[in-house]
Amino acid sequence: MSDFILKRTIFAALAASLIVGCESGDSQVTDTLTVDSTGLSVPLPQRIRSITALDPDDISALAMVNGVQVPLSRSGDGSYRGQTQVAARSTFPVTIEFSETFSGNKLVLASNSQQLSTSDSNASVRLRRYEYDYDSHDSDNDSVSNIIEREEDTDPFDGTDSPEMVGVSVLAQRPSALGSSGFSDFIVEATVGNSIRRLTASASGNGFTGEFRVPRRTPLPVTVSLVELVTGNDFRVSNQSQQLSVLTDQQSVVFTADAYSAEDRDGDGQSDLAELIAGTNISDAGNSPVNTVSYTVMFSVPADIQNPQNVYAELRAGSRSIGLSRNTNNYSATDSATAGDNVTLKSDILDTFNGQPYVLATAQTTVQISGNGQSVVFTESDFQLDIDTDNDGVANYIERQQGTNPLAANVVVDPVSCSISAVPAVTATAGQRVSIDNISGFVDCGSAPFVLASSEFDFEWNQATDQIQWTVPANTAAGATLSFAIAVRNPADDNEEYATVAINTLVQATECTVTTEQFVFTPTRDVFRSNNNVVAAGPLRVELGQRQALIGFNISLPEGELVGAALTLTVASDGGNGTISVFHDNTLVWSESDDSIDLPVLSSAAGALTQTWVPNQSSVIPLTNLFLSSGEFTLLLLQTTGNNDISFNSINNSDGPELTLSYSGCFGS
Repeated sequence: MSDFILKRTIFAALAASLIVGCESGDSQVTDTLTVDSTGLSVPLPQRIRSITALDPDDISALAMVNGVQVPLSRSGDGSYRGQTQVAARSTFPVTIEFSETFSGNKLVLASNSQQLSTSDSNASVRLRRYEYDYDSHDSDNDSVSNIIEREEDTDPFDGTDSPEMVGVSVLAQRPSALGSSGFSDFIVEATVGNSIRRLTASASGNGFTGEFRVPRRTPLPVTVSLVELVTGNDFRVSNQSQQLSVLTDQQSVVFTADAYSAEDRDGDGQSDLAELIAGTNISDAGNSPVNTVSYTVMFSVPADIQNPQNVYAELRAGSRSIGLSRNTNNYSATDSATAGDNVTLKSDILDTFNGQPYVLATAQTTVQISGNGQSVVFTESDFQLDIDTDNDGVANYIERQQGTNPLAANVVVDPVSCSISAVPAVTATAGQRVSIDNISGFVDCGSAPFVLASSEFDFEWNQATDQIQWTVPANTAAGATLSFAIAVRNPADDNEEYATVAINTLVQATECTVTTEQFVFTPTRDVFRSNNNVVAAGPLRVELGQRQALIGFNISLPEGELVGAALTLTVASDGGNGTISVFHDNTLVWSESDDSIDLPVLSSAAGALTQTWVPNQSSVIPLTNLFLSSGEFTLLLLQTTGNNDISFNSINNSDGPELTLSYSGCFGS
């Protein structure tokens, strides 16, 4: 087996011009570590070169190659070179460390570690700028890295001499130019001041986030870039920047999907990103997408679908998903295809039941794309509405109107055999919340909904636990008898009543002053589900059909009549648009340490709010139809409209969820 020499090089032409290229905003963001017979050559990282207070004579470099130290000397072109032997056809670690002699002591500024695999004659590996480790080198342990202290001209060996630091959160939305192309050979990096790092993609892939600690200095430039991983050069092909003129701690910076630049390095009129998606050469004007034309698809929610503001739509061209724009109940999308191609377009109108999506209407057509600007319109008659997912003879859109489950066949109730046992009379005081547990005797009534036959005052039925609750109005006279009835009715015909039972309440004398007071409760636990996986750390995330948040309470309710309820939520760093619906459940048993949680069967929402959810802003969702009793219960958050995920502060934050209940009663008597 032959041995050969390791070399860190930047191609012959680039080695001499690296400083100029980087400082002038070169869109190439990677160097290449190459092994050949001429030695090891390492250029000084751009961030270190940019510190004017550094004397090049005080900078030293050291390589650790397969566990062996290799001293490096500065050459005439500013790079650092050394000699070492490594085996061919092997894989070994390489670490480069850059230091400064500061006040007579060694001050480590940066390091970079890679795994390198060699062939018979050479090897190479990309070195990306965000892969340099600056943060872990902190000689005075003041939580400020050595390189930041040198950039800010503070003493890196004195823990009392440090620059003021602030936190900056960066959120970059997925560039709209990507559309639904499926192109994934890219990363998104962010530069905040002098700090650069790769952003982390969200689970949905629609956003990228990163946290920075930087000196408080304004104006502070912040840039995000989409970096391609196709050519081997890691070019920045799409960018956008902001200048922060006011800087506060834990500040958030949001980059929107449609504000990225469109780079075109070969000047062929096609952006680099469009060429990467099409598979053509971004550096060759003679190799670009040809005969590509755009077309528009438009449709509206069919009129037979009630409450259209709560549904959403999907559009596919063949197997590709196409992003849609929404204006009230109208949808549109722009896509591209090769002129002359036949494209099969399929549009679905959907809703969710207990977090599970189902189709309400669908339309499909195949069209030939003839030229640029062509429009394809789905009319109302194009949509098929007889979709019956559970094959119970009732179409999904009708089950949605009736409030029944479109994903499970409904139980047919026999009105002859359905019966309900009598409920004994109870005694209560004015203003008291009354509960009767374990009601039995609902015989052969199937799964028909139990509805209130008398709406004189607040009444709630929990079919899952056979429990009824109601509140005696605080102004009820002593000695009165309150009577109402519950009934089992045909879910398809509210006038068809199967069985009823009377509820009688004997009211005792109570002398008091009726007042209304508010009680604020904080949760005891919270998590969110992502495809049935439980996540207990960080913010609570909700996403249409994908993620649901669970907020658990354990409270002791006051005596009195519940006259109002609201849930307060504060958006974390990830905002969005759409409807957040709140569901209430008394039966779900779960903890933050569970690996998975099965959602219960949910009825109608206790409350919902449709708006733009802005990071760091609080919103109040009014709640009704709450079936509350002292002890544990769960509020579930579901996104029921919208096309991007939203995060909310959890109980780990000072502005986490709060439940406010307003009661009217005899408090303090």
